[in-house]
Amino acid sequence: MKLLSPAKINLGLQVVNKRTDGFHNINTVFYPVNIFDQLDFSLSDNISVKTIGMDIPTEDNIVYKAAVKLQKKVGTSQGANITLRKNLPAGAGLGAGSANAAMTLLGLKSLWKANISNTDIFIIAQSLGSDIPFFLRKGAAVGSSRGEKLNYIGWLAKHKIVIVAPGIHISTPQAYEALNRTGKITRLVDFTRILYRSDNNPALLNMLTNDFEKFAFEEYPILSSIKQKLYDEGAVFSMMSGSGSAIFAFFDQDRDTSHLSNIFDSYKVYHEQPIRQIAKEEK
Repeated sequence: MKLLSPAKINLGLQVVNKRTDGFHNINTVFYPVNIFDQLDFSLSDNISVKTIGMDIPTEDNIVYKAAVKLQKKVGTSQGANITLRKNLPAGAGLGAGSANAAMTLLGLKSLWKANISNTDIFIIAQSLGSDIPFFLRKGAAVGSSRGEKLNYIGWLAKHKIVIVAPGIHISTPQAYEALNRTGKITRLVDFTRILYRSDNNPALLNMLTNDFEKFAFEEYPILSSIKQKLYDEGAVFSMMSGSGSAIFAFFDQDRDTSHLSNIFDSYKVYHEQPIRQIAKEEK
């Protein structure tokens, strides 16, 4: 069994306040993008994880932890050999590790023919990480609370999406600490309304904001330069995803963006793959 494990970008991100449990409440829109890692599964007596393309510890990783938690929950003696083929960067605000964990839960549920409800899968996902539940379903979603409360919406981007990952690892706890969000934001931005209105007026996309950009751009000025360069190259909209450091941009569908890989030749550049092309390749 093979599963594609997608990335996500945040189309707007507000940090609302710090909670008594040490986490933060947020307001965001998670949007899946068609760039992927791949997970291969086969039955085995034990659980093992092999990674290709990135040096990740065999057992101290989110895929292994997800597999073990599911195995214990369903009470199966079955194991699995899992091969994670990494294409997406870690620690870039793209949710790659979270998607890997979600796809592991879904893949092993199918492989083991496990009798477990979607609710229980969600609970396991939530216990592993706040972003993980989003990847259990397809489509964009408004995320609130820690990000695990999800309201899926039908909005689809009308633009090409290009992501530039400069390989800078930004600590999410450090980013939250830098915000020092002791008070509570009382006015939440209606990101969904902005997105739907932008279908007729793409300039409105620039009303979307990410609270983490100020800290990240001050610490790493190159990120601000990448964003500006994307605008210089014709982007309709550009923003940092999550707590960084990946910068994404929307371009008109008829605009050639292939040259961006040369412009940002020191970084990883990802061009979102059209869904129709993915379906064709999977056949």
